[in-house]
Amino acid sequence: LWEVKGKLRMLNRTYLAWGDLFYEAPDGGTLAVTASYLAETSENDRRGAFDVHDDTLFRRVGGRADVRAPLFADNVLSAGLDVGMVELVNEGDVLDGRSIPTWDSLPLADYGLPIIHVDPRLVVPDGAVYVEDDWQGIVGGLDARLGLRWSFANPTGQQLLSPRIGLAYSFPT
Repeated sequence: LWEVKGKLRMLNRTYLAWGDLFYEAPDGGTLAVTASYLAETSENDRRGAFDVHDDTLFRRVGGRADVRAPLFADNVLSAGLDVGMVELVNEGDVLDGRSIPTWDSLPLADYGLPIIHVDPRLVVPDGAVYVEDDWQGIVGGLDARLGLRWSFANPTGQQLLSPRIGLAYSFPT
């Protein structure tokens, strides 16, 4: 038998708006600019042996610009910039589960844990710049892509450099 005495209510919403501008040059190059707004809200209400309620909000306003320029017949150079502002808010009453090991998965029941009130708000910029070089048909059906991404603003406050290389081979069909 399994019986629930109480109330469990969860409500999640997502709001998204964006606008795009795209330009294709006569030489085959392109410019794409995007502006966006994303908001996600979550409401959790648990009533029973204990009563807790918390609301979470994630919001990001940002913009992105991407440029693709053909250098040779089989070579395209791409670069882009992505910037934005992120807001994360969590407010309400939650169970203080710090005494429970992270690997333990307990059911929804009263374990005598204290209820604490939280109200943190985090607002941080985020942004990154990237550059990629695509080579097609190096030898037969072999393609290569070299790239570098630099994240200069993020919630950790650290600058991150991400190099990458990829190879792809198209088999004859």
